[in-house]
Amino acid sequence: MEFLTSHTWYDCKCHRQFCQFCDGGLGYCRICQGFEGSLPTDCPGVRMTQVQQDLVYEGKIDFRVGRGWVTPDGTGRSMGDVALIAEKMRYEAHT
Repeated sequence: MEFLTSHTWYDCKCHRQFCQFCDGGLGYCRICQGFEGSLPTDCPGVRMTQVQQDLVYEGKIDFRVGRGWVTPDGTGRSMGDVALIAEKMRYEAHT
């Protein structure tokens, strides 16, 4: 299986005022179906299950090309990575 490294963004063309995609710039991958907080760092190249999306959103798993499904380690862009980076920044600000 060949994996994508970047997400294939949904490109809404409705141009309606207040459209969450056109007006708000909300991210949604047409391939993995990740949506904002449920987007892993890299696109797995297939539709994620609801369980996978939930776990990415909860910060418990992330997908990395060449590594597959992994535990976030603070080096990616998933919710878990963002939480680890924020925690590190808070710690460094108080030391």
